[in-house]
This record gives sequence, structure tokens and C-alpha cells, in this order.
Amino acid sequence: METIVESTEYLSDEAATLAFAQRFAATVESPCSVALIGDLGAGKTTFVRGVLRALGVTGAIKSPTYALVESYDTTKGEVHHLDAYRIESVDDFEARGGFEYFESPSIRFVEWPERLQGAVSFDWELRFDFENEGRRVTISPVAPGGGGGDTRVASSSGGEEDGGLQSDSDSNSQRHPLPNPLPSRERGPNQ
Repeated sequence: METIVESTEYLSDEAATLAFAQRFAATVESPCSVALIGDLGAGKTTFVRGVLRALGVTGAIKSPTYALVESYDTTKGEVHHLDAYRIESVDDFEARGGFEYFESPSIRFVEWPERLQGAVSFDWELRFDFENEGRRVTISPVAPGGGGGDTRVASSSGGEEDGGLQSDSDSNSQRHPLPNPLPSRERGPNQ
């Protein structure tokens, strides 16, 4: 498997975001922690809803903004969608039981991960930026121990012999396997 450094894709509308989410769902495996970064309305929750639908969730999919987390049983096991927007501190996250979702093998999507001040490490970072009438998503692997600071929860780095991705900063470190769900070339709004 090729090592992914960074890829981007232009998402012209909600349908394009949901199509990207479907491709991502086909490649992601548990355990995996994904940081979702972007302004309000950038498409983070729409993306997670698309992943959950692709993984067989048929019932209501709610935003975790007020509840901190919404959990779902899927075709790939448990998926937790966390929203740290209203978290006041790492201690607040801990008091609300946020770290418990990182203790068992699952797929975790975290909106507003910067609010956790590096207390959780991630395997992948998806950044959603406004561009023209749509969005640009950038997918990047996070270096082992990524998230910075005094990490209370380690990333889900896989120990698999083949298929592991390697960080450029540590070529001996095995990463969680996730084939690139993006096309091999960058696509823009005029392409």
C-alpha cells in the first residue's frame, strides 16, 4: 500500500460530500480516531452522517453538539461521533466520560479536536475549508503521538505487518491502514 502524505478534493455540494464520505467509509477500519477540523457549516457533520449511512445506519443521526457524543452500531462495529465545541477544558472532557470512547476498539470522529488541547491523539485529520461555492477537504495522516501536548490517550496506531501507513517523521512506526479515499489527482471546481 502506498504511503499517504496528504490529499485534497474539492466538494462542490452536499452530494459530493456524501460521495466522499461513502468512499471514506469503505476504507476506514477500527480502531481509528479521526479529527474533523473546519468552521461552523463547513461539512463536518454532513460528512459523518454520510459515513454512518454508508456503514448501514438507517435510523436518526443526531448532531452530538449538546450531548458530547452520539454512538452507533454499524457494519464495521461501534462508531462514536464526538463534538468538543462545548468542552471547557480537558478536565471537563474527562468528567463527561469523553476518554472512555477511546478505550475500546471503535471508529471515532471528533469535531473541534483543538478544544481537547492534545489530550487525544488521532490517526487522521480531515480539514474542511470553504472554497468558492463548495468546500475543499484535506486528508492527512497524523504522526504517532500527534495531537501535541501531554497525550492522555494514545492514537490507534495499528501493529499490522502489512498495509500499515508510515509517518514521514518516523519511518519505523506502523500506522493504521487506510487506503486513500481520494482520487489520485487533486480536483478543483473548474476540473
